[in-house]
Amino acid sequence: SGLKLSHPHLSPEHCSISLQSGVLSIIDLNSDLGVVINGKKIPSNKMIIILPTDEIKIGDLILKIHTFEDPALSEDHTTK
Repeated sequence: SGLKLSHPHLSPEHCSISLQSGVLSIIDLNSDLGVVINGKKIPSNKMIIILPTDEIKIGDLILKIHTFEDPALSEDHTTK
């Protein structure tokens, strides 16, 4: 399952974004318009690691990654 974006400038299978072992990555699935990260087009079919500061452009859409830490998972989190 995943997020499906419907937009006239996106290919039906434009790219894939995944999170594995805490690392977020993106692959351009040989789309017509490509994927641009921080102003640079990424190569097709190559996994690129995404950082929280990256700006990702897919067609006319701009994606920004926001991360958060779950307090329940933090080492500093204690319950009394």
